[in-house]
Amino acid sequence: MLILRKKGGCDIDIFMDIKRIIISIALISFSILLFISVISFWNVKPSDWKMALSCYNPIGPFGSYIATGSIFLFGIGALLIPIVIFIIVISMIKEKKISLLKIVSLFLLVFIISLLFSPLLSPSREFSLFRGGIIGFKVGMFLLYLFKEIGSYIIVISILLILIIYLSGGAVLYPIKNFRMPQIKRLPKTEKRAVKKEPKIVLLREGGGEKEEKEEVEERIEKTYQIPPVSLLSDPIIIPEKEVKEDLLNMSKQLEKTLAQFNIEAKVVCINRGPTITSFEVQPAPGVRVSSISSLSNDIALALAAQAVRIEAPIPGKQAIGIEIPNQKKQIIVLKEGISSSEFKKHESLLVFFLGKDVTGCPIIVDLASMPHLLVAGVTGSGKSVCLASIITSLLYRASPHELRFILIDPKRVEMTVFSDIPHLFTPVIHDSKKAIISLNWLIKEMEERYKILASAGVRDIGGYNKRIGDMPYIVVVIDELADLMAVSTQSCEEALTRLSQMARAVGIHLIISTQRPSVDVITGLIKANFPSRIAFQVFSRVDSRTILDSMGAEKLLGKGDMLFLPAGSSKPTRVQGAYVSLSEIEMVVEFISNQGIRLEKKELTYEEMRERVEEDEEIDDSLYEKAVSLVELAGYGSTSMLQRKLKIGYNRAARLMERMEEEGIVGPADGSKPRKLLRG
Repeated sequence: MLILRKKGGCDIDIFMDIKRIIISIALISFSILLFISVISFWNVKPSDWKMALSCYNPIGPFGSYIATGSIFLFGIGALLIPIVIFIIVISMIKEKKISLLKIVSLFLLVFIISLLFSPLLSPSREFSLFRGGIIGFKVGMFLLYLFKEIGSYIIVISILLILIIYLSGGAVLYPIKNFRMPQIKRLPKTEKRAVKKEPKIVLLREGGGEKEEKEEVEERIEKTYQIPPVSLLSDPIIIPEKEVKEDLLNMSKQLEKTLAQFNIEAKVVCINRGPTITSFEVQPAPGVRVSSISSLSNDIALALAAQAVRIEAPIPGKQAIGIEIPNQKKQIIVLKEGISSSEFKKHESLLVFFLGKDVTGCPIIVDLASMPHLLVAGVTGSGKSVCLASIITSLLYRASPHELRFILIDPKRVEMTVFSDIPHLFTPVIHDSKKAIISLNWLIKEMEERYKILASAGVRDIGGYNKRIGDMPYIVVVIDELADLMAVSTQSCEEALTRLSQMARAVGIHLIISTQRPSVDVITGLIKANFPSRIAFQVFSRVDSRTILDSMGAEKLLGKGDMLFLPAGSSKPTRVQGAYVSLSEIEMVVEFISNQGIRLEKKELTYEEMRERVEEDEEIDDSLYEKAVSLVELAGYGSTSMLQRKLKIGYNRAARLMERMEEEGIVGPADGSKPRKLLRG
């Protein structure tokens, strides 16, 4: 039996669809008939109501009766009844649940409009009865009797404002919400008011105490932070699919015929059409070897005139082989599809992001906190930078600067610059590779300090700490090109990444690293072992695919966001079409966030502050100096390169150790490239 699935990837109840469509068509038709009938009624004068039924109506006698009844009851508010019905129908078509309270509120809005055109605005009884309807007339007269004109106006307008605010979801209040009165700085009455107050929890390096007044400002700023609206992102482009089903059936028959040419009896049992590729689930006959089908990828590509064919043999959990063939018309997966999905909105984690859609069209929502680090690799132009940009943008839709901070490392100097104005940054975007390594070493010190804070609080991780005590922000480090960092100092970079990836998860520090050169000298075995979650974009060879995923397949990808995603704990990767976000979309999101004027009390740490902190910690380490002295005495000479190799430290640190030994008279002065002489035996 052949099952054809839609892009949603989930089976659809056809009968429920037909029922909803029939009801929608009936309601839309009724609303159009009602609107035309009511519009044509306005040519009738109020004095001629008795003649209304005999007047011409485009809908006929039915239109005359329904228009007369509607206007008699609601007056001019009858024009809104078709619009209310149309709104309800649109919600049904989009499969969105509309509450009974909202339906009642919509019809109550019709009544309020009728009331506005009742005796409150119409001195003539006949005219007010015609414009406000019998309901508006009676209620209006009752309000005038109780509250007179001014009181009646206040009550009706108040109810109208409440309905508009409720039905718009508070969107009309957005300009008022963003308006801020200029704040007047109060002068301290006495010197005691200027006393600095110690913060409750020290998360970052403090530059001194802050005033109590500033802490109150920070609380107000945190409350006014607004998540960017989804409307800033582009809508998806829907491809018409009139003949898709027929084309897929013809392709499945051609696939069976191609396999038969190689004496392989197999049948296509299911077709899953995704945004970029279509997966044909092929069930071979008993006795057919899986290897005989998996070796025919090039022959199938030739027979179907496809760009590339990837074979998944077998599909996990199924008695079938997956043959993935590119679509002739590819659909671009935009970031808005994932951001606006219910799964993304309902997720509890702050670090969740939309990665893309799989071969069945189901959205892939990933939690960085459970990964806990991500390795991305692929050739130039395969979609790595767009993937990183969509991840960062997704996270901006989840957390405020008080909850999430970024350290962006961009040796290319062009990929991450667009995010330079967001208040989430811990430090300005880092372009220099040497500074990047310093920042990684600073993160190690920050990690150790956070562990001390957790230990003193008696909690195991950052989640428990934030629930019980205070706000410790997550830190996400994004490295756009790992190869540049490894070229500067392979050992220092590898050690820092290994240390962070092994220990930083519990304190809320997560790494996302990317490279366009997936070779063993960049993605070393130690790095790969500590990054269980990986994404492979298109690569040139099987060797590169094995370096990233420990399996082949990435060399068969199509590029432009086509990826293989290997989550932590999984043995086989999932094929995903990555989400696309344009530069203009990112700029609008960044502008929206930066215009809010969020200013964190703890300023961004500069490179100089990071370097000072790392160097201070390194100089205090006397045990390392004692090890260095022992090595020099054992070797009989002093050498900076020897200390680097033996102690596994960077050049700057080894040079400082050697200078200290020279000052204490252990080794002699430097003599060019020759080792220093040992003065104390």
